[in-house]
Formats: sequence, structure tokens, C-alpha cells
Amino acid sequence: MNTTVQIELTRGQRVYISGPIKGYELNERKQEFACKQRELIMRGLLTVNPFENGVPDHYPDEQHLRADLKLLLGCDAILMLSGWEKSAGARLELLVASQCGIQVIFDKADVLAVRNGDD
Repeated sequence: MNTTVQIELTRGQRVYISGPIKGYELNERKQEFACKQRELIMRGLLTVNPFENGVPDHYPDEQHLRADLKLLLGCDAILMLSGWEKSAGARLELLVASQCGIQVIFDKADVLAVRNGDD
């Protein structure tokens, strides 16, 4: 039984985008993350895209994950893109977010409401 949850965020809050990367065509993943990033920005949210973590693409996965986790810890929420379950990195990011009190949003399952800060 799937239950839709409404998640409320305030304009200006930071949302980390998480999802599967390894095992997929890199440019396709970059495009999907960028598309979701634009959507969140248009709703008034600040975004953290792991493709913009400052680590060159060809560096080892471990270096990317270290940089990504540092970025995640500065966020108010994490958005889990479809297929996150298949990614060890995304599952770890979800665990860290959950344990650190970072709001979790499941793309295509949860309804995201963004309100003004003075509401």
C-alpha cells in the first residue's frame, strides 16, 4: 500500500538531490539531476547537485561520496530520485539524512509543498 505524504519546505531551504549514478550513462544522469535541479529552483528552493561537488568526474567513487556527504549535511532536505534503491551511494545518503534529521522526499511518491518564509 503506497501512501502519499505531503512534505512542506520553506522557500530558500537547501535540498540535496540523490539518485543512482554508477552503472548508467553519465550524461543521461547529469541531465536528469539538472532537470530536477531546475524544477526545485523554480519552486524557490536552493539545490545541491552532487555533480557540482567540485570533484572531477574521473576521480574514484569514494572521493565523490566523501564530498557528497559533506554537502548533504548542510541541507534541510534530501530528494530521492527514482531508482535510488539500486544505488549503494544513494542508500547511504538516505541513511545519513534520516539519522541526522534531514527531511526525506521521495520523488514521484511524495507531494512537495513550498511555502513562503512568512506564512
